[in-house]
Amino acid sequence: MRPLLATPREVTAGETFTITVTTVGAGYAVADGGTVEVLGSLVRVVPYDRVQRVESDSACPGVAPRLLSRPLRLTLTRPGLALIRVVGVSATAAAPALDSMDAEIAVLP
Repeated sequence: MRPLLATPREVTAGETFTITVTTVGAGYAVADGGTVEVLGSLVRVVPYDRVQRVESDSACPGVAPRLLSRPLRLTLTRPGLALIRVVGVSATAAAPALDSMDAEIAVLP
């Protein structure tokens, strides 16, 4: 499953707004924020999940994956189209692999 990204379709330049990034984690993981880096009209978002302490040495068999959502706030200052790119590790790849998801936002003056 790929990360889910919820954004407004339009924002006003200079005003702070919220996006929501949802990842997939094990039942013992919690969403733990993320970093937001604005580079002109490109926004790079890296969400973080924190694994809570597990009391056994096993890999927690039988623990179902769940969706982990986190709101992240950002401000875009350049009018025009902006690209929000969420970058993370694939939850479905057989081996560790980077995955990403993009969304465009219209930034109004």
